[in-house]
Parts: sequence; structure tokens; C-alpha cells
Amino acid sequence: MQESLDEKAQAQAPPPPYRGDGRDSREYGLEYDDGQDLPMPATAADRAASRRWMLQMLLVGVTVYYIVMAYGRAAMSISWTRGGGCGHHHRFAPLPEDGQVDMSRAPIGKFIEHKCWSDLNLSSTFSCYRMAAPLDYTNTSDDRRASIALVKYPAGGGNTPRSDVLGSIFFNPGGPGGSGIGFLTAKSPSRGGLTAAYFDQIFEGRYDLLSFDPRAVGRTTPKANCFLDDDEGAYANEIFFEGSGLPHSSDHAIVKSIAHDNLISGVCKENKGEELTHVSTASVVNDMSLMRKAVGDKHLNYAGFSYGTVLGSYFADILPEEVGKFWLDGVVNVPNYQQGLWDDNVVDFEDVLSGFFTTCADAGVEHCPLATLLNDDEKQRGDKGAEILRDQTFDLLESLRDQPIAVLNASLPQMSTYIGLKAAIFSTMYAPSKWANFTKLLVEAHKGNHVPLVEASGITRLPHKPATDGANDQAQFSIMCGEALQYDEDWDEGDYKKFLDKLEKISPFGGELWVRDGAICQSAWKIRAKDTWRGSFNSTPANPILFGSNDYDPVTPLRAARKMRDSFRSNNKLFRIEKGYGHCTIAAPSKCGSKTVGDWFVRGVLPEEKEKVCQLDVPPYFPQPTADEETMSTLSMEERRQVEAAEAMQTVGEIMAEWRQTNGRRFKF
Repeated sequence: MQESLDEKAQAQAPPPPYRGDGRDSREYGLEYDDGQDLPMPATAADRAASRRWMLQMLLVGVTVYYIVMAYGRAAMSISWTRGGGCGHHHRFAPLPEDGQVDMSRAPIGKFIEHKCWSDLNLSSTFSCYRMAAPLDYTNTSDDRRASIALVKYPAGGGNTPRSDVLGSIFFNPGGPGGSGIGFLTAKSPSRGGLTAAYFDQIFEGRYDLLSFDPRAVGRTTPKANCFLDDDEGAYANEIFFEGSGLPHSSDHAIVKSIAHDNLISGVCKENKGEELTHVSTASVVNDMSLMRKAVGDKHLNYAGFSYGTVLGSYFADILPEEVGKFWLDGVVNVPNYQQGLWDDNVVDFEDVLSGFFTTCADAGVEHCPLATLLNDDEKQRGDKGAEILRDQTFDLLESLRDQPIAVLNASLPQMSTYIGLKAAIFSTMYAPSKWANFTKLLVEAHKGNHVPLVEASGITRLPHKPATDGANDQAQFSIMCGEALQYDEDWDEGDYKKFLDKLEKISPFGGELWVRDGAICQSAWKIRAKDTWRGSFNSTPANPILFGSNDYDPVTPLRAARKMRDSFRSNNKLFRIEKGYGHCTIAAPSKCGSKTVGDWFVRGVLPEEKEKVCQLDVPPYFPQPTADEETMSTLSMEERRQVEAAEAMQTVGEIMAEWRQTNGRRFKF
């Protein structure tokens, strides 16, 4: 009988009222009664009574209908209800917890909403989803599923009328191995807001903002949690940092590092081997295509930083017809990454390091504490001041190689070491907004007080928990090494030294910090991805791509941005921040930069010139003044919006720096 009613309802009845969420009302347990089983009256009086009764029911139904429609319109003002069941706030049944839905049976490419993860402490503005995707895109007979975790921030925080929303933008923060969910929901250490809200300012509240954890990362499965829990994984990592160390830490550091890389690779192959063969950038591209379809956009709009530019470039090469508005910032030489070479990243690192010491010496003691190391005569010697600061910092570094310092009164007693300080200097070059504070740590270390240094950049105490997040070295190696096209299982200590010599000719300081990534991909990693891409990155995307770069980026040089701009066959543009230091343009505040991004996404306007030069508003080094209220009050509404967008961009850069330090590797790509 029920089957018959359903058939009749589909054939005869009008559709149930629109609920403001894109889903059939029956998904919420609501029933739709078409009146097919009402008995028909037999007499005129019965028919008259029936007509009165039906008129009353019609009036009640119309009233209920308009109440529901009004509620639906109210819900639409703070939620997005296009394809894939992406609506939120307007709910007719409690949302399930994550994990209560069997994703192994879920339909491919459908967003399934669940309660947001409690550890994120998100407001109701956010929505959280899972999406099932084929585990193996190379084998259509394999019906296993990957389960992709996503988060969404609606346009304008839910306040933008849906008629004004231009679509969705997807984000990837880099890594590889960075959690998109963690990034979009990260909190500003200085201003308190979340990344999503600041991006919303940059995009003028016109887009829904979504991010996700790629395969192997965070809350998505397959996971790269090769160890039983976080304690085991952290212990293995500290074996490298404190035991194996950097190549110049000791005479036997290279062979120890090779052994450690074989340890990580072996554990992953033993515990996660088959699962991790389904981890690759090419697979994530196909996942993103499903996401695009789920949100109902014709083209994918995307913002990718660092490794995120690799993901964006793979997407543009594999699915050029689906490219919408792309912003690729902190650009990787993608063919170099594709081969697994890792020898083109630190080309500009020495310029960034020199900029650190030069701007400190120029700023003087008032703004750069490290300048206290200069005597009065040295302060007057121009570039010599920067050279002296560099020499004294390197002397401190060498002293720790010869004699590490026991730091007993830190919150977690530990050693202050050569590798610890060198890694801290390297990672600080990513974020000029952290330079001033870092010089305070260096001054204290010069005085013999290493507590602030190890508290900020040393070993941290981890709460004991199962390894569920996957934000670790194993996730990074699974992605970047599993898909590397070059692989030599006979790599030995001699090959490692040759590779190190090559990198140190490019960057004497950064070479030994960067060598491990290429080394493990070239030699130790044993798990090969099934779905790899061998394209040449010279496709013709449906829309031009906007690239961004600083003049001096420590790990993604300007020349890589120019190379990738010219590689794709479309009218691509590049904006660069002149004399900008740090990783990605979000590290270098510029109204010109944020306006260029906003113009492309909101107004569809790209720079006329092939390479647009943007100026820094205020160098974020020593110190960081902002526009005061008196100055802001004199600006027009559009000028004020541009200032606020530039400040939002700078805040995103600060969040990125903090997020990398607390959630990623010590020197993350």
C-alpha cells in the first residue's frame, strides 16, 4: 500500500513545499499526505459538508504553506541551499554526530551534514559535512569509499541575500598535509576572529567559503595515522629532531636520518600500505570536482597557498574545462614537485634571511630588540650592522652544535639545540609579522636564558589521544612522495650528500633544512600512489589564473610563479609585492594585493598588465602600525573597505603563521 501511495503522489500530487535546504521533506521524517485514502461522501448533504471541510482544510493548508515558505526564506538569508543538500540552520530533525552516518553506503558526491566537531567550538554560522568519493578512481569496479570532511562558512556570515551570492570558493592552505578545516576555522592570535571571517571580508561577503581535509589529512579517510596514537608519532618525530638531527648536527647524522626515514616509511607500509596507495593530488582533484558539482557551481572557484598551488595546477591541467576563478599564491614549480626533486624551493631563502637582519639593523633598538647586540659604533655602520647581527646569531647557533643547553625550568624540561634554533630561524622567515617577537627570544638566548626560545619553538607536551588528526609527517610524505615520478630505491649516503651539496650551493643556510623532503621521496618512501598525473601543465583553462608572489619568498621563489603563469595557455596574470618578504602575499600587507584578488573574484576584472607590481602598505617587520580612527574617518566608503580588506589579508597571514607553527611541521611547505 505504501508503495502505491508513493507512486500516486509522484504522478498526481504537487511537490511538497520547498523547505529552504535543497532536500526532499522526507529526509527529515516528514510525511506528505495527498488525501488519496479519504472516503467519498455518498449524499448531497455529505458532499456539502465535505466541501466545507475541504475548504477549511485548504485554508489551513495555505496558512501552513506560507508559514513554512516564510520560515524557509528567513533561513535562506543565513544559509546556502543549492545542490547536494548543503543547507543548514533550517532543520526538521536533529543532525547526527560525525561518525553516525555509514559513509561506506553513502551516495557518491553528496554532502551529508552533521554536527560540527565539538573540539572546534564553532558557532552555528558554520556547517560541517562529509562527502563520499570513490576510494580508487582508477578502478571503477572498486566500490569502496573515501570519506571527505568539509566545513562551510556562508557568504557574509549568513547575512548576504542569496540572490547576491556569486558561488563558492574552496581553499587549501598548503602542506602537503595541511588541514583545510583547521585553517578555515583557525583563530587570529591578535584580533580574535576566525580565518573564514577575514576571507569573507576580502571577498566582500559574496561567496560561500568551503575547505576540506584532503586524503590522508585530518578528519578525512583514508588517513595517514601510521602509528597507534599521537604519543608514538611524536616520539618518532623527536627521534629525528633530537637523535638524527640535521646533516651537519654530527658526523653520523646522514646515516641516522636515512635510517629514520626508512623507519617512518616501513611503519606506514606495514600499518597503512594499501590504504595510502589511494592518496595523491590527482585523486584530490577528482574529489574537488565532485565537491563543485555538489554545490551546484558550473566552474570551481579556488584559493590555494603553497602546496595549494600544486593542487590548483593539477586541477587546471587535469580538468581545465572546470576552472573558474583561481588564486594561486606562494607558487610552487609544479613540474619540479611532480618529479619529487625538491631542488628549486630555497632559491630566495638567503635574500629573505638577509632582509631579516637588514631591516632589524635599520629599525634600531626601539623596534628590533636584537639591535641591542650592536655597540654605538656598529649602529652607525650601515650594512655592517646587519652583517654583525648575522654573525652573532650564527655564533650562537654554532655554540649549540658544540654544546646543547639543558633547559630545566621550561614547562617541559628539554635541550636547546642546534637543530631547534636553526629550524626556528628557518620557519620564522615565513612570517615577517613574527620577526620582532622572535628577536626577543634571540636576545634572551644570547644572554644565556633559553627558556623563551624552547617554549616558543621547542618540544611541546601532547595530550594522549588516538592518532585521528593525521596532521603529521606521515600525511605529508604520503602525498608528496607517493606520487613522485622519480624514485631510486638504491639511494645511499653518497647520493644524499650530493643532493645536500646541490641545495647548499643554492642556500647555504636553508639547504640542510630542506634536504630531507627530496631525500625521503627519492629513496625511502615505499608506498606508490595508484592515481598519479604525468601531464605537462600546459593546458588551456576555461578561465585565466591569478598568481601571487612576494619578491622574496623563502620556499616558493618568484621565478616559480612566473614559470607557472607562463606554463598554462590562458591570459594568466601575476601580482607581486615589491620588496615583500615572507611566504605568500598574505605575509606582506598590501591594499593593492587584496584589491587585485577582490576585483577578480567579485568583479571579474584582472590586471591589464601581465605582471602587476604592488607596494607594501606598511612593512610588517619592526613594528606594525595601523590606520588610526582619525585617518579612517577621512576615507570614503570604498577606501575604507580597501583598508579593511588589506588588514583582513594581513590577519590571514598572521593566522597562517601561527597555524603552521602550532599544527604543522617545523618547516612546512
